[in-house]
Amino acid sequence: MADPTDLIDRRKADEIAERLDMHGIGRRQFLKVLGATVGAAAAGNILAACGGGGGGGTASAASDGKIAILNYSLVGDYSVQWIEGLAAAAKQLGMSFTSYDGKGDAGTQQNEFNQAFTKGIDSVFILAADGGLVKTLAEQANTNEMYFSAAWTTQPWFTPWDSGPYYSQFLIDNEVTAIAAACDLLFKAMGEEGTVIRLSGFGPEDATEIVRLAGFKKALAKYPKIKLGGELSGEYEPAASQKATAALLTRYPETTGVVAINDDATTGAVAAIEAAGKVPGKDIFVNGANGSNEGVKRIAAGTQVSTTGNVPAYPSYVITANFFDRLNGFKMNEAERIFGWKAVILEKSNVQPYLDRYVTGSVDKQFDAKLLSRTLSPKNWDWQFEAFPWDNIGELFPGVPKPSGYQYPAAYLKAKEDGSFKKVAEEWKEHYKIPVLGPSPLA
Repeated sequence: MADPTDLIDRRKADEIAERLDMHGIGRRQFLKVLGATVGAAAAGNILAACGGGGGGGTASAASDGKIAILNYSLVGDYSVQWIEGLAAAAKQLGMSFTSYDGKGDAGTQQNEFNQAFTKGIDSVFILAADGGLVKTLAEQANTNEMYFSAAWTTQPWFTPWDSGPYYSQFLIDNEVTAIAAACDLLFKAMGEEGTVIRLSGFGPEDATEIVRLAGFKKALAKYPKIKLGGELSGEYEPAASQKATAALLTRYPETTGVVAINDDATTGAVAAIEAAGKVPGKDIFVNGANGSNEGVKRIAAGTQVSTTGNVPAYPSYVITANFFDRLNGFKMNEAERIFGWKAVILEKSNVQPYLDRYVTGSVDKQFDAKLLSRTLSPKNWDWQFEAFPWDNIGELFPGVPKPSGYQYPAAYLKAKEDGSFKKVAEEWKEHYKIPVLGPSPLA
């Protein structure tokens, strides 16, 4: 069978890569970003977002700002969808963007941030390889008056309120409750007994691992007949997770459940289960997180029990609209600086509408970026997801003690005291009209 990445002409790929300014990415890695299975059509769509291609884009000369996305890596399905979401939102808003592959290395991401600054980038969005990097880059962004935002990973107990005004937002969904709900479905599929193994994140300094571990523990506490055999890092990607799962299955051959840190890790787990001669969804049950494409397809096929449907492209849409607004003079309420949204817990009974809109449907039409913009839609803006402002910093870092001498940020305390969090929560609730499992607003 031909390699699907060969469906796109080499010259076309090189042209798109140059326009996207995707530093350090080989041709085959780049074609993954386009979603190789959709071939040249997808290439044309993303090229148009950057001001080229058959449709004739407008963003390459945009005056509304240029965004850089510093991705953790391009190994997993999730990261690819991050870039696709940013490309789609930028196209809708007439912005241009540059994408960087961090290759899972904080030093590489620091260098890429420096490159972005020298290229006149207005705003930077990061999925950091190391939480400590978020604090460093936030400080540099404020010094250089460049808007900055981060999602999922940060230094524990460091928030936008600890930084200057140019650290616009930190984004994370309702991880603890969402992971607990997804694990609850898995444990029920196991018959509420047996041995479960876990593919973890990167350890105690990994903010995503912190909240997802807390969600796992919350669910496990309800099932006394289920025991945790062991856990190894899945590194959020398939290859490492396949090796980790194989090692754990050797140590715990009685395993009937696998909890994976995300859907990319589940991809590796399923491969290891099949290599061991067992059937995922029958002999061993698995779950994941993020609602990434392959995980959702497995739920529909019955080989994965559940995932947290937070839509990988969604934070990219949200922050692109936020950067657009900030560049156009929008003044944020301090209570809005940590953006949360409630993941849809996906299982086979409700996966189809999610599959139709977010997996088999066009990324370009998942959300309406203009409706996410507070400046373009000042009265009828719509989060298109059930969003909420985080009013409790401690819930972001469960089980992690405060640093020595830690004090809550003054702006955060003032927002709690003057009722800003309550006001924003009520306002955001009113501006959720388009249901996340309904048809696309652009369909």
